[in-house]
This record gives sequence, structure tokens and C-alpha cells, in this order.
Amino acid sequence: FSASKDKTIIEWDLLRNIQRKTICGHTNVVWDVQLSTDGTRAVSVSHDETVRWWDTMTGNETRVVKNAHTSTIYAAAVSHDGKYLATGSADKA
Repeated sequence: FSASKDKTIIEWDLLRNIQRKTICGHTNVVWDVQLSTDGTRAVSVSHDETVRWWDTMTGNETRVVKNAHTSTIYAAAVSHDGKYLATGSADKA
């Protein structure tokens, strides 16, 4: 998976070096995307100040948190057990 300036998340097939899926939903640059350890979920963060969860099989958004920060969110990290999410933002919160 990759985060994109065009507001999308791209799923890649690394064996064939092709895009498998484009996931849309953010309204501004997507800065980071991370996978759960089992690969069934992805979490993305964006310049639109949202944190979004995705079902990796369908590409559907399963949850969105607005106003998680008051500025661009640049980074996300999912704990190994999938219970916690850390985010990094320009608002230093």
C-alpha cells in the first residue's frame, strides 16, 4: 500500500508490479498508510486532518475520525496487537 498526493491509497501487486486497487475517501493529500498485522485493515492519515480505517479486501472505509488533530496528520503506527494507534501531527498534540 502507498499513500498519495492525489488523495488516494494504492494497493500494489509486488509480484506483477501493478496497481491492484485504488482506495478513495480522503479530501486532501494522504501522508501515511499502515496495515494491521493480519493485513485485513489499513489505517491512513491525511492533510484533511482525518484518520480513516479501511477493509483491505473491499477497499471500503470502515471508520473515520474527524478532528483527531487540529492540523495535518503526517504519520500513523498500529500496535502489534492492533489495539492501539499512534498518530503524529503538525499540531504537536
